[in-house]
Amino acid sequence: GRVRRLHPGAFPGLEPQLGPQGLRQQQDVGKQDRRIEPIAPDRLQGHFRRQLGVIAQRQKVPRLGPRLAVFRQVSPRLSHHPDRRGRQHLALQGAQDRLGHWVSSCRPMGPMPRPACQELSAAPDTVKPRRMSDDLPTPAQPLKIGTRGSPLALWQAHETRRSLMAAFALPESAFEIVVIKVTGDQIQDKALREIGGKGLFTREIEEALLDGGIDIAVHSMKDMPTVQPEGLVLDCYLERADVRDAFVSPGYAGIAALPQGAVVGSSSLRRRAQLALRRPDLRLVEFRGNVQTRMRKLEEGVAHATFLAMAGLTRLGMTGVVRSAIEPDEMLPAVAQGAIGVERRVADTRVAAMLARIHHGETGLRLAAERGFLARLDGSCETPIAGLAVVTGEALWLRGEILKPDGSASVAGELRGPVADGPAIGRTLAEELLARAGPGFFG
Repeated sequence: GRVRRLHPGAFPGLEPQLGPQGLRQQQDVGKQDRRIEPIAPDRLQGHFRRQLGVIAQRQKVPRLGPRLAVFRQVSPRLSHHPDRRGRQHLALQGAQDRLGHWVSSCRPMGPMPRPACQELSAAPDTVKPRRMSDDLPTPAQPLKIGTRGSPLALWQAHETRRSLMAAFALPESAFEIVVIKVTGDQIQDKALREIGGKGLFTREIEEALLDGGIDIAVHSMKDMPTVQPEGLVLDCYLERADVRDAFVSPGYAGIAALPQGAVVGSSSLRRRAQLALRRPDLRLVEFRGNVQTRMRKLEEGVAHATFLAMAGLTRLGMTGVVRSAIEPDEMLPAVAQGAIGVERRVADTRVAAMLARIHHGETGLRLAAERGFLARLDGSCETPIAGLAVVTGEALWLRGEILKPDGSASVAGELRGPVADGPAIGRTLAEELLARAGPGFFG
């Protein structure tokens, strides 16, 4: 006769017809030493498409009777083992969810035999495998998303929540937005380079992540240091938005239209250096604060113009204030400008699996090259550095620029290569620019 097959919920209508000659029986060898014997994939290959490479496994479950056998089909990548704590079921966490991605590649093999369905349905709950859905957040145990409290930071946290909700069909109540005050937002009367650089926007959030107060942290990637604290990792990026800088002014259409001696406000050392290089006649003043604060300063006449990121203005629905978008050929943007990153704990595999579903691969490849470039230059808010990577097919084009803080000199270059070599391309370009600039360039 035929062998009993999968749990009725695994592949309804898609189960392969496996004869007893295709499986070996492995007897229980004792309560303390239950084993699983895998069946060679080539014996099952006729029932699946070539890309599956699925192994069938058989395990006799103690305490459920000698005739009850549960057959599973699992990926070779899953490391299954008997659950020593309960001694009543296999540790199959995630198997059901992962197999769901392969159903479309399987060939229908006919309905499941009724006896197998009845026998497995009557088995205790401990026999049933855990699905990834068992580990998803719920309104009772929401996933906590840490963020700064500015309108733009909150938009980014909400966008991350929307992405996760769509990927897993979860309600909004399964997430909690946790606003964390950071030093960089509390000190507004000093330049960033004077009070600690980029870490001022991330330190308190990362401490909460390490302490378990939040589950993930959402960041503007251009604010992120190139090295994360031990125990944390940045490996999830949402799709990158517009990378350009925006020229914003109540009375002038662009940089060239500014009169001699006009006042331009900016807190970005890169933008200040790039502007001083092109228009040394302009007067540059410190312009701290979020988008709304800077717009208010313009209205109050503190400056004639300022620069903001197009991505941020677009996300806030404020593109109406933009007088002109500055193309990268005219002013190369900051490294990782326009990208949102999601940080997590290294050991949190549950969160890692969730974030993998919303990660944008091309953005990750571009940022790997740009941040490799930045890391080799030891970039911070004290260093004027610009960089932009573009991916076309399997090729990557990286442009970079370093400037003296006062804008008196600039060294720029570009490098092309395979997209897989992005980090190496970034480091190589950085070394070329440093060699051309000579020692003491940033001093």
